[in-house]
Amino acid sequence: MNFQDSEISHRISKKDLIEKTKNDLILYKDSEYAVKYLMIYDSITVEIFLKNSISDIDFDNLKNRLKENFKSDEFRYISKEEAQKIAEKELGIPYNFFEENIFPASFIIQFKSTTEIVSKIKKIMDELKTQNFIDEITTEGLENHSFILKIVT
Repeated sequence: MNFQDSEISHRISKKDLIEKTKNDLILYKDSEYAVKYLMIYDSITVEIFLKNSISDIDFDNLKNRLKENFKSDEFRYISKEEAQKIAEKELGIPYNFFEENIFPASFIIQFKSTTEIVSKIKKIMDELKTQNFIDEITTEGLENHSFILKIVT
């Protein structure tokens, strides 16, 4: 097994490894192992970025549709002004760096991850992507990821 030197090295205890991989591992001294680890998210976050050209009617219809279709743990609207303040705080971009506010308004919706909600989100996202007032839709936790861990004892 060849692992690239450029990969991030991280030390973890046997107890933490067993807890994370949900396996009872028997590790031998001076050995190397590869363990597949599936990362399953507990929650899903969807952020829907809006174009500046969205009409008040489209905005209200979208907001109502999202609230009706999703019983979420968190549903939040972020205005352009709030997005600019977040960018200033998190990215260090000064308020007057750009001639005008380039940061889009958005809706952030957070859910507990279930099979039912995942399929519902994917269906609604596909429909929303066709709307001319949606700029972009990003997700976190919608897809599970697997990793191969190198274990050196």
